[in-house]
Amino acid sequence: MIAARAGYGAALLPEYLAAGDPALACVWPIERIPECDLWLLMRRDPAKIPRIRAVADYLIELFQRERLRFSA
Repeated sequence: MIAARAGYGAALLPEYLAAGDPALACVWPIERIPECDLWLLMRRDPAKIPRIRAVADYLIELFQRERLRFSA
């Protein structure tokens, strides 16, 4: 994103990153980019630590709630 903003070329960026930046412009036809899966991986033992579990649960909830924002 920084390189594209500086004029070094094009970058494939999620819409939520580029939307508020006046230095960036969409240069390709607006087509749906194939979606890919997003995985959260962690080892079993650390996953039982409350602070790590809290972060994991927060990230899971965030991506489920904002699914449409991250899919474009």
